Amino acid sequence: GVAGAGVRAAAAVEVEEAMFGEWQTDVVDPGEVVDGKVPRSSFGNVELWHWRCLPRGAAHLTVRGAAAAAARLGVDAPPALTGFDFKQGAMVPRVEGVVVPEPMADAVRAAALEAEESRLAAAAVKRRRQVLARWAKLVQGVHLLANVERIYQGVRELAPRRSGADCDSTPAAAGGSASEQRAASGGRAASNGARQSRDRAAHEPPTGSAGAVDASGRDRPAPDSLGRAADVARALELQQAER
Repeated sequence: GVAGAGVRAAAAVEVEEAMFGEWQTDVVDPGEVVDGKVPRSSFGNVELWHWRCLPRGAAHLTVRGAAAAAARLGVDAPPALTGFDFKQGAMVPRVEGVVVPEPMADAVRAAALEAEESRLAAAAVKRRRQVLARWAKLVQGVHLLANVERIYQGVRELAPRRSGADCDSTPAAAGGSASEQRAASGGRAASNGARQSRDRAAHEPPTGSAGAVDASGRDRPAPDSLGRAADVARALELQQAER
């Protein structure tokens, strides 16, 4: 169709590219270190696209901490630009190490290695302190738990956990069941009633008939019923004392 004809016509067009012969090119001249100064680009770095791009009288150091070591020694050390990386939709320059004058390369390398050893030793000491602190915290927690278990062991034995059946029923006091608690409550009520009846009988004249009516119109208990109530109250008190 029309689209296929257009593609064939575009492929038929010859693309001209700029080609140069070897006699038309010169070897790149990276410069030379002069008075301890490394030549660099307008961006302040050394472009090392190829080993031929390394300035004469310079050395490329990739050891960790070389830039900081060169700064401490006062050595000129521009960063080495070795390429570009594509990150997050943008081209980011890739910097690997520094370029220093060749006579100072060994001193900068030794200073960088010494600094790296010191950093690793400090990191190991810090990690050891953190580990010891965590172990101390763990041991303190274990001792604290043991002390709490020892102190409150008797309290836990005196107040055991209630089961689900006990929670559903009426709560009972420590040392007795619900039925015993109701019996004790009934005994106390009977004892109090008998005591009040005896007090009333002491202040009022005795009557010979059971079921007499007092001035307020209420039935007054007979003396024999008062004695039976007192006996019941006394028996309940003795039963509680035996428990």
